Amino acid sequence: MFAVGLSSTPLDQQGRASALMATSQYMAGAMMLAVLSVELGQAPDLAQWATAFRILGAAAAAGMLIAACQKAS
Repeated sequence: MFAVGLSSTPLDQQGRASALMATSQYMAGAMMLAVLSVELGQAPDLAQWATAFRILGAAAAAGMLIAACQKAS
C-alpha cells in the first residue's frame, strides 16, 4: 500500500508523505475502533457482534472500492 501511494511522490517529499499515510492509517483504525466500541456496548450479544462484523465488512469494501478507483485514475 505504501509503495503504491508513494510511487508518484518526489523523492524529497517521500518522508512527509509516508508520515501522512501512516498517520491516516492509525486515525482510521482508531475511528473504526470507536465505532465498533459504541456498537458493541458493555455486554455484547451475538446480534451485536454480527452487526459489528457487517460494519467492518462494509468499511473494508468501501476501502477497496476507493483504492480501485484511485488506481484506475
